[in-house]
Amino acid sequence: MNRFTTAWSSVTTKSTQNYILFSVRNKRTISTQREIGLLTQWFAISKESIPGQMLHTKASSGREDPFVQAFTLNVVILLFWTYMSRRADGEYFMTRHFTASRSNLASGRIYTLLTSAFSHSSVMHLFWNLLMLFNVLTSVYPATMTRFELLCFTVASGVFASSTSVLINNFVRGRRVQLLGFSGCTYGLFTVAAIAHPNTRWSMFGMNLSSSEFLVGSLFLDFFIRGGTVDVFCHAGGILYGYLWMHACRNGWADGLCSPITWAGIPPPDGWELDGRRWSLLWWSVWIGCGVTALCMWRRD
Repeated sequence: MNRFTTAWSSVTTKSTQNYILFSVRNKRTISTQREIGLLTQWFAISKESIPGQMLHTKASSGREDPFVQAFTLNVVILLFWTYMSRRADGEYFMTRHFTASRSNLASGRIYTLLTSAFSHSSVMHLFWNLLMLFNVLTSVYPATMTRFELLCFTVASGVFASSTSVLINNFVRGRRVQLLGFSGCTYGLFTVAAIAHPNTRWSMFGMNLSSSEFLVGSLFLDFFIRGGTVDVFCHAGGILYGYLWMHACRNGWADGLCSPITWAGIPPPDGWELDGRRWSLLWWSVWIGCGVTALCMWRRD
């Protein structure tokens, strides 16, 4: 293990799984002990603690945990923010390539609709988004989504939520924003969990709430209490996409969303674990992103 690598295993050290920044292993002695490797050292942590649970992987079965993958990607970009902020033009570079804004889209940087979804410039912002992701991920994976569906949904909901934020903030409210963060994807996943498992209970300020009550309560807090510190339209975009993912093109509801793909005759690539309905919704997130980008390029003022 070199200076910049950490590792993890879930049953024996032979099944240790290496990630970009860290590794984790479950060391079996008299009882199973969880350890995280960081900067050439192994540190023992309790499996019952929140960090121990959040760093759980499926290394013993040869499958990486989606949470750990999201954790790794977001931490890498956070460290990149930290490093670049020390350079003279570093923050300008990160703002141009890892935030979603009208000026970025007007300059043709459409990819920022996706890169901004995995971008955090502060530790606390990343911590709260990852904590929220950890709480919801067990409700949707693998019970509701396959691994590949989860990947497609995360990418598509990130683009859709970012596009919604840029569109409404700039062209409805007349407010320029620089968007970054994973919360749009997370709100989308919460919506999927609320629809798929309506009887799941969630805790908010000591109140035991249903999934739908939790979502409504979170949006209420966003609009009326945290409105100046969070992008409520990004959250709303994530919720809308999660609802479409579960209900669009079913029983006559919003069937038109799937029609363009049907007319064009573009099937999912071989090996993609997506039905035609969700393949269509994946394309819709791309089209929305292209439409918002075109609008920003047309109205540069």
